Amino acid sequence: MPSSPNTSVSSTNNIVPNNAVPSNTVPNNTGANQTTVVSGGGGQKRTRSERVASVVAKPSLLGWFWRELRKDNKIFHLMLMLVAVLGICAVIGAWNPPLGFRHHTIVYRNIVCATPFSVPSPQGQREAEMRVRSELKHVFINDPQPLIQMRDELRNTVAVMVNAENFDSLSPSDKLEWMKFLRPAGDVPQNIESDPKAAFEAFQGAFKAAFPVFDDFNRSLNRAFVPMEKGLIRQLDFTSLEGNQQQILVYKEGDTYDLAEPVFLNAVLIEDGSKFLDSLTKEMKNKELAQFLFQRIRPNLGGAFKGTLREDIEATARLRQEAIEAIKPVRVEFLPGQTLPIETGTPIGFSGMNILKAEYAETMKARHIDEKMLRFTAVAVLLVILFVLGWAFIFRRERRKPKTARGTAVLLFFLFLTVVTGRFLQHCSTEIGQWELVPLLLFVQCIAIMYSWEFSVVLASILTVALVLPDGSGIGIPLVMIGTSVAVATQLGRLRSRTKLIIVGFTSGCIAFTLTLATGLLNNRITDTFLFWEAGANFFWPIIAAFIMTGLLPFIERPFGIVTDMSLLELVDVSHPLLQELIRRAPATYSHSMQVGTVAEAAADAIRARGLMTRVGAYFHDIGKIFKPEYFAENQGDSKNLHNMLEPRMSTLIIVAHVKDGVDLARQHRLPQPLIDLIEQHHGTSLVSFFYGRAARQSKESGHGDHIEEGSFRYPGPKPQSKEAGILMLADASESACRSFDGNSPGKIESMVRQITKSKLDDGQFDDCGMTLKELKIVENNIINSLIAIKHGRIRYPGQESIEAQGRLLDRERAIASSPPAPSQIDAARNAS
Repeated sequence: MPSSPNTSVSSTNNIVPNNAVPSNTVPNNTGANQTTVVSGGGGQKRTRSERVASVVAKPSLLGWFWRELRKDNKIFHLMLMLVAVLGICAVIGAWNPPLGFRHHTIVYRNIVCATPFSVPSPQGQREAEMRVRSELKHVFINDPQPLIQMRDELRNTVAVMVNAENFDSLSPSDKLEWMKFLRPAGDVPQNIESDPKAAFEAFQGAFKAAFPVFDDFNRSLNRAFVPMEKGLIRQLDFTSLEGNQQQILVYKEGDTYDLAEPVFLNAVLIEDGSKFLDSLTKEMKNKELAQFLFQRIRPNLGGAFKGTLREDIEATARLRQEAIEAIKPVRVEFLPGQTLPIETGTPIGFSGMNILKAEYAETMKARHIDEKMLRFTAVAVLLVILFVLGWAFIFRRERRKPKTARGTAVLLFFLFLTVVTGRFLQHCSTEIGQWELVPLLLFVQCIAIMYSWEFSVVLASILTVALVLPDGSGIGIPLVMIGTSVAVATQLGRLRSRTKLIIVGFTSGCIAFTLTLATGLLNNRITDTFLFWEAGANFFWPIIAAFIMTGLLPFIERPFGIVTDMSLLELVDVSHPLLQELIRRAPATYSHSMQVGTVAEAAADAIRARGLMTRVGAYFHDIGKIFKPEYFAENQGDSKNLHNMLEPRMSTLIIVAHVKDGVDLARQHRLPQPLIDLIEQHHGTSLVSFFYGRAARQSKESGHGDHIEEGSFRYPGPKPQSKEAGILMLADASESACRSFDGNSPGKIESMVRQITKSKLDDGQFDDCGMTLKELKIVENNIINSLIAIKHGRIRYPGQESIEAQGRLLDRERAIASSPPAPSQIDAARNAS
């Protein structure tokens, strides 16, 4: 096909002739190769004196160390780590050694008391409470109304009997009432009993002899009932363990219980009523008369009569509680040299742990300040060394790491918060399972998702040391914590569904269960129910952490710049407003972006980079072309090349602006920051060499020969800062360049991709992305294979020659229409076809 004056897209989507090599991927011969290109931009060749001055003596070890500290603001990072270490040391109480014992561990030697101390005695406390309960005087309310009714009824009945002339003058009902006076009594003569009339006469005789005036009887009767007015009770409703059996507290109805007075129980018990007989005998001055009166009231003292006292349950409970609260704590004293009551060869129970903790607390109080400061310093130095080693590993080996002081501060804050939460749960735990696993695993999951599993394992190891230092529980718990953390971290490389978190939690729980049993047996733990309870609890902690993380993940992704594969899968949807706008305004650019996404994802997966992230970044990398799509060749079609009417510098500004416009659009639509970085870095600081060459030619042809500043024709950058950005740059340039020539020759594609790779490498565009030469070679080969597969050839179908001829004719007519020629030229072109 004859060459056309039309243009196509170069590797940076600049306008170049079809027969030209893509300008920003291949060094041109228009002056760009006349300068020495250094990392970050071009510059003039150095003079001999400059080269000599650049050779410096090898610095001393101290100088090298100081220079390394000053790089990347490492001093500030170290200061933040030091603050975090001091905070952690304060939280874990680094000035005191660990206790060294845990609940249900086995001791094989007697433990001797080292310092005097005392512990609360639960048994002694219970015994003291039992004594208080047994000695407590219950509170009763005295209601004398039933006794008063009994006395008045007796007085009225006696008045009837005394006032009768004789037995025969009594009414039938009064005779029946009189019979109540004749119930058998201990020393009443039987002849009187058998003859009611004789007994009546004897009663009247005895009464008149004792009380000539009835008022005297009233006074004597009142005095006889006075002792009983203190209260009467049939029996107590509580045992000797529940209250005092000798005395009770009594207060009158209508008063308050604080006015209650102690009363001996034998003074208020009804028993057989002998108290009434004794009181009547004393006051009546006639034993026979007292017997008659007692027999009359005796039925009223039977089982139906409960007495005049009823217990005030609330007042009694209040006094009981006050008495229990007033008990002084009962403590057991231990002296130095005394063997503590902890059996050897058996698991330490809760009481044994309380004794050991009490001795430990007293021992720590006796330690001198110098000893505390010395141990605090030792622990701080240990943690600083661990932090420095971990950070050195991270900065040397991990490309995904906090790059700013703010990022480091946030990371260390959450690490400190994890230690605080872990220590709180250690204090609150019931000694069954390691509760501190929950915050530890939450932190590990966050770091593994945000950065990498290697990074999370390093920090998990530091956290484990910080959490077990104040515990001193041997090797078992650290193995469980580190093993479970590694199991969680290594499974979180690619998080494409929320169910994966639950699966990770379940598998990690199984590992925690197994490790708990294994370390328990390793520490000679008895395989009893408690060990399985502890293993079961450790099985559930990772699952609980996974469920918590599932709920927290949406809330930590955007604030902390986390982009999980789940979020990326949502952005892959072509219904996204930005992609829809790109389809509408720049359909050819959209097609190019899809092709770049396919090529870049395969290349990223080949070196274990984030392929999905690279594909989504490729979809959005050229969204800045939405504003001026007609200035980019893939969207021009048959229309005129607008750059022919512009100065090279102006064309460069338009071409370069699509990066900034894309970043602004991405931020406006709240795309994640890692995707914004890919948009910003996908051209790095590459030279827009086509327009740079055009500017150099124009300057030379004009006779000025002025030097053209290369920096004015470069993208603002920055260079790719990640492997994904470097892969996207290479895939974008390669896919664009392969569109600029005819044919689908695999050799041509391979030659073009290798030339572009070398050009970018020589220009220093891959200096900061962390990609090794081996990985770059893998990416290069993968891109070549993908482009060859995309541009594969097909067999020619019958009649295809005529279709191609018609296509060439239409292309010529469109080319002529873009710059209208004379009509004769059109006819000549048709005849030539």
